[in-house]
Amino acid sequence: MSPESRARAQAVLARLYAARGVTDPLKPPEGLGALLDGQPMLGLKRAAEGLASAIARAESILVVGDYDAAI
Repeated sequence: MSPESRARAQAVLARLYAARGVTDPLKPPEGLGALLDGQPMLGLKRAAEGLASAIARAESILVVGDYDAAI
């Protein structure tokens, strides 16, 4: 990852953390440790590679969430 891409990613993460009230990015907020491990998800590696590639090429990324999903 280029320094510019890394800086952009860090800026996005900082905004996300701030929006969620996270003051220390090295200390996860309460409940985050209870999330399921994503590794068993089919296509996760391919999706991560696609995102990394899009970030490296400074492409736009649209994130769609399913907010009515229940655990």
